[in-house]
Amino acid sequence: NKISTIGKRLAKDINTQHKFEALSDIRIELNSKIHEYAIWKDLERFDRHYQDWELTRNQLPDESFINSFEQVITSFKQSQIDLNIDSLVEMTIQITENGRQVPIKTDNDLQNASSTGLSMLAVIVVFCGMTRYLCPDDAVTIHWPLDEIGKLSGKNTVLLFDLMKQYNVTLFCAQPDATPALNRFFVNKNLLD
Repeated sequence: NKISTIGKRLAKDINTQHKFEALSDIRIELNSKIHEYAIWKDLERFDRHYQDWELTRNQLPDESFINSFEQVITSFKQSQIDLNIDSLVEMTIQITENGRQVPIKTDNDLQNASSTGLSMLAVIVVFCGMTRYLCPDDAVTIHWPLDEIGKLSGKNTVLLFDLMKQYNVTLFCAQPDATPALNRFFVNKNLLD
């Protein structure tokens, strides 16, 4: 299905674009959860009626078409599907961090997956892939806020900015007590007292 195809494409792009030695084999699995809802059968039934009606579009839809459409509306009202994508798609990230496989399904899993710096890098790598999937025009500069950049090692900071340049992403960060080594990566710096 389309959702799992997107997940495979993201995983391929993500694994070939970053150079963080501690992170390897980042896999993303996207699964549609629409099948878990009772509405799925009603949607399938309506789709069949719609396909049949498209063959004879010059006629008004028949009674079965209308009934199936009304049933979909009723089912949507009764379903627990909301406007949040969480209700329709489940995402699992599997990373190999320093040789250890770490599955991530929840925010809590991510927080406990690794050090703060490596967890942050894993999220950034995944977001880079997703961002360029959604905005494939490399000429468009994306602007991201990033908190606590100072928690990254010097080596990973260099690799992060190389990755951001590769994806044409500009970071803006707030960092108390930023070091001169960190400041050199920013064209614009504002010091607040």
